[in-house]
Amino acid sequence: ASVLEPLEEVKAVMLASPEPSEEPTVQIRELIEQHVSFFAQQTVYVRLLQYVIAQRERFPDLFMELDQFAVQLRNALRPLIVKGQELGELMELEPDDVSDTYLAYVNGARLTFTETADDRKAWDMFTRHAYLLFGPRSL
Repeated sequence: ASVLEPLEEVKAVMLASPEPSEEPTVQIRELIEQHVSFFAQQTVYVRLLQYVIAQRERFPDLFMELDQFAVQLRNALRPLIVKGQELGELMELEPDDVSDTYLAYVNGARLTFTETADDRKAWDMFTRHAYLLFGPRSL
């Protein structure tokens, strides 16, 4: 319950991707801001997730739920990434690889950065760098 109940809130935030517009990079930036802001507040929960992931043999059912979330995030972000690539705003990178790298980055930032969510300067830096993972052709 301590893993699955909060996961529903994580899913609500992370999987809420809009339909691609003619400005997918603007939409991606907005999503990243929401995601990073949310993850900045999830210090304890992210550590719990890493505990489960690190011991997948011990928690196979929970690991499967988390793995399924990663697939859902790929599916949620793919249309925005593809649209950005079609418009020439993003480099031609494998969309699933971009989403996996992005999830690892946001998760890792929360694990390794010890500042509070109130340290906007630091979290804004993570937000800016997260956008680079999507391969923008211009900043």
